[in-house]
Amino acid sequence: MKKRLSEFARVAADFSARRDLFRPLSEDEPRVIVALSGGPDSCALLLALIEGATEGLTPRPVAAAHFHHGLRGADANADAAFCAALCARLQIPCLIDIGAVPRTGNGAYANDTARRMRYDSLVEAARKLGANILATAHTADDQAETVLGRVFRGASVDGIAGIPARRSLTPDLLVVRPLLLQRRSEVEAYCHANGIVPRHDPSNDKENFPRVRLRRQLPELATLYNPRLTEALMRLANLAAEDATYLTEKANILWSEAALIDAPSHVSLQVAPLRESPAALRRRVLLRAIRHACGDDSEEASTFAFVERLETLLQGGRGSVSLPGGIEANLVQNNLILKKPDESVAPLSFNVPLPVPGDARIESIDFDLTSQWISSNEMPPRVARSLNIAMAFDEKASLLIRPTLPGEHIAPLGMNGRTRRIRDMMSEAGWSASRRNSAPLVVCAVTGRVLWIVGLAQAEETRVLPSTQRILSLNARFCRWIP
Repeated sequence: MKKRLSEFARVAADFSARRDLFRPLSEDEPRVIVALSGGPDSCALLLALIEGATEGLTPRPVAAAHFHHGLRGADANADAAFCAALCARLQIPCLIDIGAVPRTGNGAYANDTARRMRYDSLVEAARKLGANILATAHTADDQAETVLGRVFRGASVDGIAGIPARRSLTPDLLVVRPLLLQRRSEVEAYCHANGIVPRHDPSNDKENFPRVRLRRQLPELATLYNPRLTEALMRLANLAAEDATYLTEKANILWSEAALIDAPSHVSLQVAPLRESPAALRRRVLLRAIRHACGDDSEEASTFAFVERLETLLQGGRGSVSLPGGIEANLVQNNLILKKPDESVAPLSFNVPLPVPGDARIESIDFDLTSQWISSNEMPPRVARSLNIAMAFDEKASLLIRPTLPGEHIAPLGMNGRTRRIRDMMSEAGWSASRRNSAPLVVCAVTGRVLWIVGLAQAEETRVLPSTQRILSLNARFCRWIP
C-alpha cells in the first residue's frame, strides 16, 4: 500500500506551491540542494522535500551540503558523520566541506564570519552540482525571533518583513525556506515520527548570542501578553513584506532618477529628486543605497537608525555618517555619496616637540599650539571638541605633536578607563580621510600614550583633580582646517 503523505510534508509542499519557491531564476528545471546541519530543522526539511517528491509536489533534492566550521572538535566531527549517514539512508549525495572559522580573543568565534563562510561553502557546493536552488530550514520560530529582534533594534519596514521565503543569493542561485509556516515543536515531532534523533549544537544554548536570549524569552512574553505571539509576529512580517513590495516598486522609479553610480560599495545619489519625494519613498531609496554599499547580507544594514542619519545629512547636516562595513556617507555638492573612505591618502608626516611652557607650529597643516602653566582658578570651561583644554601633567615629562598611528587607541575622559580606537572616533565625528590622516595628536614623549586628540577628546589620565599640583593649559589654533 502506498504510504500516505504526512501533514508536515504537505504543509511544506503547499507553502512552496503558493509562494512558487521552486521556480528557478532561469528557464532550467529546478535542481535543489539542501543545507544540512544535522539539527532538527534541517533534517526535517530534507525528509519533507524527499517525501513531497514522492507525490510530485516538490523536486527531489539532488544533494545535501554540510559545512564543518572547524570548531567544537569531536562533537562537530560527529555532526558531519551523522549527516553523511542520514544521506546514505535516504540515498542522496552528501557534500561535506571543512572550514576554519577564526576565533576571537576570548575563545569564541565571530557569528557573522561563521555565517558568511557557511553560505560561501553552500554556494560552492551548488556550483559543483549545477544546483540552482538552495533550501534552508528556517521555521516560524526563527521568523518570530528575527522580527522581534529587529523591532528591538529599530528596523525599517524591510527589516520587519523578516526572513524572505525566496530570494536570490547569486545571479543564478535562489535561497528558499519551505518550512517558514511550521513551528519548532512540529519539526521535532516530525523527526521523531521518522525515527531521526537529530544532533544538538551546544553553542546554540549560549546566552551571549542575542537570538538565544530571545528564543528563551519568547515563551514568557507569549504567556504574559499573547499566547499566539509567534503567529502575530509572522503576520506582522507578512504584512510588512506586502507593503515593502509595493513601496519598492514605486521607489525603484525614484532610484532610477536619483542614482548616478551603482557599483560595488559605491553609491551616489542626486539630492534634488530625493528632497522632493515623499518620505516613505525617499527612505526606501536611502535604505537601498545603504544595503548596496554595505552588502545585502549585512544584518546591521536593516537598522533604520542608519536611514535616519542619512536623512539628517540629506537635509543639510554636516560631516559624514558612518555605516556598517566601513562605509561612509558624505554630502558633496548636490550628491549624497556612500563609499569606503579613501584610506590610501598618505598621512602627513610630522613629529614636533612641544615645549612646556612654549609654542609649536606645524607648517604643513598651518597649526599652532601653545602650552602654559595655569592655576586652578584659571582653568577654561570643559567644552566638547574644544581647542583649549586644561590637563594634569608631570613637569618632568615632555610632549610631542604627531599624527595618529594605525590601530592606535585612547582612553577618553569620562569613560572610566575604557579605550576607543582613535580612527573610529574620528569617523564618528564626521572627519574625512584626509582630515583623519593629518589631525594632530598630543602624546607623552616618554610613554607614547595619546593625551589629546586635538579638537576631539582628551585622555582620562589628564583629568584635573582637586589634588592636582601642576595644571597645563593647551591652546590650539588652525589657520586652515583640512576638510
